[in-house]
Amino acid sequence: MKLAQWLSVVAVLAACGDSGAGGSGAGGSDGTGASAQGGSAQGGSAQGGSAQGGSAQGGSAQGGSAQGGSAQGGSAQGGSAQGGNGQGGAGSAQVVINEVAADGNPEDWIEITNIGTADADLSGWTFTDEDPTHIFTFADGVTLAAGAYLAIDRGTMEGQFDFGLGGAADSVLLYDETATLIDSTSWELVKPMADPETWSRNPDGTGPFGLAEGTKGAAN
Repeated sequence: MKLAQWLSVVAVLAACGDSGAGGSGAGGSDGTGASAQGGSAQGGSAQGGSAQGGSAQGGSAQGGSAQGGSAQGGSAQGGSAQGGNGQGGAGSAQVVINEVAADGNPEDWIEITNIGTADADLSGWTFTDEDPTHIFTFADGVTLAAGAYLAIDRGTMEGQFDFGLGGAADSVLLYDETATLIDSTSWELVKPMADPETWSRNPDGTGPFGLAEGTKGAAN
């Protein structure tokens, strides 16, 4: 009977050992699986957190200044470059020589006009005849409104030029304040101009020059 009881105890112990091993295996498996999934939960947090949903994609880089701010919607396209003075804004001035009287009766004179759409600041502008040492300089603050005419007489008073123009052949050259040539005209005539003839544009402001009856300070 003692042997039989011993074998029975061994069998029970063996059964318990198998159950413990199986339980431990399952438990180990569960523990490992839990840990693996728990790590995945943390990795999920790493992907669903700051890296994608935070500043990198949803913040300043795409939705902020780079696309919606100054680069496209600000000054570069919608500001001065296209909508301002250049194309669609206040317009621009365009000053041309329009008429020249070189008959000396009573004095020579030169007329300019502004065919642009904005006032022209003539401060520091100059004109000469074919002799570059003959220079007239516009005073600071002189402006020419859009569509207006300005005739400058030869004389000795302020605002007049002090050199004569050749009635048969000469030139007038107009420069801005940076000494850039703005407009010019030259004439070589069979006989000198005689009052009321002038050397003038026709059509007014835009056409070629030729002899015509003078219209000082008004449209040709």
